[in-house]
Amino acid sequence: MSNQVLKLKKESEDRRFRRAVVSLKGALRIPDLGVEMVRTKDISEGGIGVSTIGACAIDIGSEVQLHLNGIISSEDTTRLETYSMKVVYLNGSDIGLSFL
Repeated sequence: MSNQVLKLKKESEDRRFRRAVVSLKGALRIPDLGVEMVRTKDISEGGIGVSTIGACAIDIGSEVQLHLNGIISSEDTTRLETYSMKVVYLNGSDIGLSFL
């Protein structure tokens, strides 16, 4: 993937997967709560960190759908890519999601 917005994120703590800083617009579909607009912060083989505009009413362990612009796809398309995710951490407007 040759995208200039991708940068490896230096971690001071031990992480299971190395992360790359990525900033993409997206939408987080939360069952029974609706849709929250998000921006990605970083991505790894295990998941994606996102930020919401404000605090989001969601619980750790919730399963959600993350919709991102097709830039992450290997296909040449303008449709949104959809990923099934699980909430693994919450910190104010920051949400950590793991791939299902």
